[in-house]
Amino acid sequence: MDTAPLELDPFSEEAIRKANPAFDYFMNTAEVLSMARDAERMPSREAEYRNLILNQRVEASSPFVSLNVWSACNAPPLPLSDTGPVYGGLDLSAARDLTALVLIGESEGAWQVHPTFWLPGEGLAEKARADRVPYDVWAREGYLETAPGRAIEYEWVAQYLREVFDTHDIRQIAFDRWGWKTLRPWLLKVGFSEYMLEEHFVEFGQGYQSMSPALRDLETDLLNGNVAHGDHPVLKMCAANAVVQSDPAGNRKLAKDKSSGRIDGMVALAMARGVAGAFAGEQYDVLAMVG
Repeated sequence: MDTAPLELDPFSEEAIRKANPAFDYFMNTAEVLSMARDAERMPSREAEYRNLILNQRVEASSPFVSLNVWSACNAPPLPLSDTGPVYGGLDLSAARDLTALVLIGESEGAWQVHPTFWLPGEGLAEKARADRVPYDVWAREGYLETAPGRAIEYEWVAQYLREVFDTHDIRQIAFDRWGWKTLRPWLLKVGFSEYMLEEHFVEFGQGYQSMSPALRDLETDLLNGNVAHGDHPVLKMCAANAVVQSDPAGNRKLAKDKSSGRIDGMVALAMARGVAGAFAGEQYDVLAMVG
């Protein structure tokens, strides 16, 4: 099996031909060249492309989205009141870490993205210096919510979710099972019924089975410019840090342990897109989301 020389531009037709002498005869040339263009724009597709097309061995983890692709989707999002049904992803954190809720609704052919982030207010400046991230500036500018004290009480998150349900057509919120036992009693306390929790909150696994189709659709939306995130700085940080890990079958998930910083917002966005796809029947198995 031929391998494309590493010194060549991996996305060039020359590199493809070096690895595939029968390029003009046994391959769909348009499809392969399209794969090259997508891999060049979207780092998360590069490993698969190098393996399948160039026969190169590469690392199984790679950045999820390039800065250029992310920046191309920085149009201000329309209000969720101007969209159709609203879906969400909730990434609950440890008491002193970043908690993220991302709500999305579709309008004018694009997902309108509205993130909310929480950190404890006490010690925020110290955490900003330790992480080398301007949390205190973002809090002053309104991009980051602060909870009183040195830990995030889930009461704050539950109350915010109650207000969101009162003002928007929320169909489903996807959540990681971590922290749910602590959040659930607070949701009941602020007025959610058992029926509402059963109907509107969906456990979403963080493994390959659930995340791979969600990332596939989010990736396609980003490449096609069908996302409007308004260049929210906290979400942008999470996007810049997000790394995907692949299994031997090519399935992918976001890997917190391989990322250089917080990715909670991207986890929440992926879960929101996943549950929206499941609700709309976009080749998802709802039962698989707990995998």
